[in-house]
Amino acid sequence: MLRKLRYFFLGRLFPCALLLAATAAGIVALSIYLPIALLPIMAIERAFALGVCLFTMRQTELPETRAAWLLIVLLLPWTGAVLRLCKKRANERSRTCPAQTERFCGAFGAVQSVAEHCGFAPSLAQTVEYFSTGKDLYPRLLADLNGANKFILLEYYIVERGEFWNSVLAILQKKAREGVDVRLIYDDFGCVSTLPKRYAEELRRMGIAAYPFQKVRAFPLRKLNQRDHRKIAVIDGTTAYTGGINLADEYINVTVKYGHWKDTAVRLTGAPAGAFAKLFAERWNYRFPNDPAPFSPCAEKGDIPCIPYCDEPASYRERVCPKLYRTVFSRAEKTLYLCTPYLTADDVFLQTLILAAQAGADVRLMIPHIPDRKSVFALTRRCARILESCGVKIREYTCGFLHQKTLTADGALSAVGTYNLDFRSLYLQYECGVLVKDETLTRAIERDFLEMWEQGVPVPKAGVCEKIFASALSLLSPLF
Repeated sequence: MLRKLRYFFLGRLFPCALLLAATAAGIVALSIYLPIALLPIMAIERAFALGVCLFTMRQTELPETRAAWLLIVLLLPWTGAVLRLCKKRANERSRTCPAQTERFCGAFGAVQSVAEHCGFAPSLAQTVEYFSTGKDLYPRLLADLNGANKFILLEYYIVERGEFWNSVLAILQKKAREGVDVRLIYDDFGCVSTLPKRYAEELRRMGIAAYPFQKVRAFPLRKLNQRDHRKIAVIDGTTAYTGGINLADEYINVTVKYGHWKDTAVRLTGAPAGAFAKLFAERWNYRFPNDPAPFSPCAEKGDIPCIPYCDEPASYRERVCPKLYRTVFSRAEKTLYLCTPYLTADDVFLQTLILAAQAGADVRLMIPHIPDRKSVFALTRRCARILESCGVKIREYTCGFLHQKTLTADGALSAVGTYNLDFRSLYLQYECGVLVKDETLTRAIERDFLEMWEQGVPVPKAGVCEKIFASALSLLSPLF
C-alpha cells in the first residue's frame, strides 16, 4: 500500500490528478459565476447549449451516451457544451482495424458474416487449449517463451514486478541475448502504480524493445480514457495466448488481494497465432513505422475454426465485439453461459440477452461477489437485478474475485478475450478476443462455469442507499 502511495505522489499520475481536480474546480466556478457575468447575453448561452444538444441528438452514438451528454450540457450550459464538443473531436480521430481477407468456410454462420463485415475472417487453428486459472497458464507460458527461436511479442494492460513478471523477464533477457527479437507493449495507465516511469528504457538496455502505450500526461486528458486493455503473447508467429490474465502476481494467486483470483486464457497454435501477431504489429508499427514488428502469416493449418478479433476506440457502429456477442445471443437455442467482472452494458446489449432467455435458452451469468471497485460493483449488481427480473439466471462467485471473461453457446461455440461487459470495454478501449467453434474447448469452459455456478450465491436484494447510489451512477456510466 505504501509503495502504491509513493508511486502515486511521486509518479506521473499525480500531476494528472491535480489537473483533473483543478479542471473540476474550474468547471464548478464557471458554472456558478459565468452565467452571472454573462447575464446580459443569457440568450446566447441558451442558444449555444441548445445548439450543442441538437448536435448531440443527431450523432450516431449509443442512446445512453447521448442522454448522459445531454444531462451534462443542460446542467452546465457553457462548460458542459465545450466539453461535449471536445469529446466529439476525440472520437472522430479514432482509428479502426484494417480488414483481413482470408475466407474459406461458413462454420460460424451469421456470426461469421458479422465478423467478415467488420473485417475479421476465420482461420483454422491446429490446437486450442483452455486454462481455467493463471496458475495453470504460468508454467506453459514460460515453457513456450523459453522455446522461442524467432520472436516474442507481448502486449499487456498490467505488468508488475514480482514472481510472474520476473520469471518472464529472465527468459526474455536470455532470448534477447540469443538473438530472438523480443518486444513488449504495456499500458502506461495500467502500470502507473506497478512500474517506474522510465521502465521501457531499462528494458531496452536489456535488449528488449518496449514502449508504454499512451504515456500518462497532463495533456491531452482525453487519452486517459482510451487504454490498451489487450493481453496478447505471440511466440514465433505459431503460438499465441489471449484472455484476461495480466503479467502480475495476483493473476497466479501468489499475491492475494480479494481472495482467490479467478481468471482464464487460451493458447492457440497455427494460423490464429499469425492473426494475433498481425494485431500486435499494427499497434507497434503505428508507433514505430520505421521499426516494423516481425510478422509473417502462419502457414500451418489445422481444423479448428477460430475468429480472432479486436477493437479500437471509435463510435459504437464500428465496434466488433458488441455485434458479435449480440449475434451469438440472438441465435442461442439451448444454453448461453457468460462470466464477467463488470456488467454495465447498454440497453440494446442487455435486451438481446433478455430476449435469448425469453426465447427459451438457458441463459446464465456469473459476476463477482467480492468487489474490487465499489462504484462499478454497485452498477454491476443493478444491471444483474434488471436481467434477473427478465428471466436471466445470475449468481455471484464467492471464492474471491471473478475476473474471467468467457462466453459459451449451445455447447459448440465459445469466446475468450479481454472484454468486460461494460461501456469501457465494449466501446472505449483497445480490446481483443477469439471466437472458437470447438466442442472440446466449449465443454471445458462449461465445466469450469458449472463448477463455479454450484458454489455461487444469488444476487442479494438492494438496500435503499444502494439503489439511490447505483441509479445516480448509471446516468453517467456510458461516459466512463
